[in-house]
Amino acid sequence: MNPARARTAHKAGRFNARSMSRLIVGRIGRNSFWLDKWRMWKMTVVNRGITTVSLLAIAAQLTAIRGLDFGQILLFVVPVLFAMLFSNSTPVTRGVILARVFLSLIAFGLFISRLPWLFPDLGGVDPRLPRESDRVLTWYCATYLLFCTFLIPLHLFTHTLNQHRLGMRPQFSRPTCYLGLSTALLLGPGMIWVMIRFLHVWPIV
Repeated sequence: MNPARARTAHKAGRFNARSMSRLIVGRIGRNSFWLDKWRMWKMTVVNRGITTVSLLAIAAQLTAIRGLDFGQILLFVVPVLFAMLFSNSTPVTRGVILARVFLSLIAFGLFISRLPWLFPDLGGVDPRLPRESDRVLTWYCATYLLFCTFLIPLHLFTHTLNQHRLGMRPQFSRPTCYLGLSTALLLGPGMIWVMIRFLHVWPIV
């Protein structure tokens, strides 16, 4: 064989082998990336599912004592399920982060319910409940009040004002946003006082 052709064939074979190896490595890398994403998503969903089911089970105890009414569904079931579904949305916006923080705080309530020395006076939703269940529901009520009166309005109206700044057509007008922000900034600190005074959300005696 001509030496020039031999060198050309050798280079072509080496190029094809290198291209094939890069293709294989690329596919393995992509598969590993999606596999890792799937594992992280599955772990997140399982953890949030455990948190949600635990809270709903405790709420069921309260229902067994007081009876089922619309207020309990609105307070304990709807927000948790909505946050559970919304927290897995893409892309990750401030609203998604807020839903994840909400579920994380609920999970923290499950944790501190078993530590009587942490937030020792926490409780008061219903003394007929077991002590741990009462602590979990009290923590949940405090989290719910904080989000509804302060964090969610703060997110909603600042997001709407940002839409105004970008020239978009948001749902609320600027005066409505400023009024809502002012109300949230007044209610937020007051709600913290209510949480400490009546729900005993304080880490020490």
